[in-house]
Amino acid sequence: MDDEPAVTIADTRPGTVVLLHGHGDDPDSVRSVGSAVAPAGWRVSVPHGPAITTGSRRAWWRSDVDGAPVAGDVDDAIAVVDDVLAGLAGAGPVVLGGFSQGGALALALAVSDRAPTSPLAGAFAVGAWLPDLVAVPTDLAAAAAHAMPVLIAHGTDDDDVPLLLGRSAARLLDRHDVPVTFVSLDVGHDLSAFTATVTDWLAAVARGERPRLAP
Repeated sequence: MDDEPAVTIADTRPGTVVLLHGHGDDPDSVRSVGSAVAPAGWRVSVPHGPAITTGSRRAWWRSDVDGAPVAGDVDDAIAVVDDVLAGLAGAGPVVLGGFSQGGALALALAVSDRAPTSPLAGAFAVGAWLPDLVAVPTDLAAAAAHAMPVLIAHGTDDDDVPLLLGRSAARLLDRHDVPVTFVSLDVGHDLSAFTATVTDWLAAVARGERPRLAP
C-alpha cells in the first residue's frame, strides 16, 4: 500500500464531526469517541437515529423478513442527517462518520448522487459496509471527482460485520479513484479501538490533506 501526495483543501476553518451511532446503540455512547477524535476546535454532533428499538437505543433502519432495509426507515434516517448537515452549511468543513450501521449510512451518503447542502470534507466508517440503499443511489464517479477522502476501518475479528465487507467497500472506492484509506486492527466490532486511527486521519483532513492508503 502506497501513500499518495496530499492535496490541499481550501477550507481550513474549525469544522464539525458528525458521528452516526450503530444499530441498537445508545446514541450518547459514541459521543465520547467523537470528542476524542475531533481536531482541536472542532465541534461534535451525534444525531439520534429515528427507528426506535428499546429504551434509549435506536437504529437508522430496521430490516424486513428478507433482511432488506425498511424503505421508510431509510427515508427517515436520511432526513435526520440532512437536517444536521443543513444546519452546518457555511460553518466550516464537515466530516461525516459512523460506526456499524451508522458507518454504513455515512458511506452510502458520502458516495451518493444526492447533492448535499454543503459538500463533505471527508467521511469515515468503522466496522461498516457499503449498503445498497434504494433511497441513496451510488455515484462513485462524482465522489471521485470531488476527491473527498474516505477512511474505512475494520476489526479482523469482527463477528458482527465481517472484515470482507469493509475491505470490499474500500477496494471498490479505490478502483473508482476515490481517495480511500483502509485500516484493519486485530480487534472485534469495536469503535473505541480505532480512536487513534480516526484521530490521525481527521487531523490530516483538518490540515487540508486528502490522505490515501489503498487496501
